[in-house]
Amino acid sequence: IRRGNVYGYNPCVRFDAVINRFMFLAHTEGRIKINGSGQQHRAFVHVDKVGHTLAALLHHEVPTGIYNLAEHNLSVNDIADILKDLYPSLERLYINQHLQMRELQVATPVAITKYLPLPERTILSELETFREAFGLS
Repeated sequence: IRRGNVYGYNPCVRFDAVINRFMFLAHTEGRIKINGSGQQHRAFVHVDKVGHTLAALLHHEVPTGIYNLAEHNLSVNDIADILKDLYPSLERLYINQHLQMRELQVATPVAITKYLPLPERTILSELETFREAFGLS
């Protein structure tokens, strides 16, 4: 299982991951720093969906292979727009706008969901839960 960028609250939350870092900065500083134009895309999957899929693999037959696990292909600006719904006064600070950032997208829906469907939940509701986990509501 090759995961996209994993986001969401967990006991070992990684703040180097873009969504997790943006959530932290949105709450603590009221602004996020975007490298490049923000048009670069990444593939994302929520930590609970990773856990769900890995646990389901123990109990379901899935043909041997390499599977991508991602649910969203979002630009950094798309993420900032979603965060603006949670933090209406959020500011964006663009750094190194002249740099061309890499694109990292995964075709969705991913093949593993043919065997193990992902729980349905919107990214906004996942981020609302993330905010609540930090006592940020």
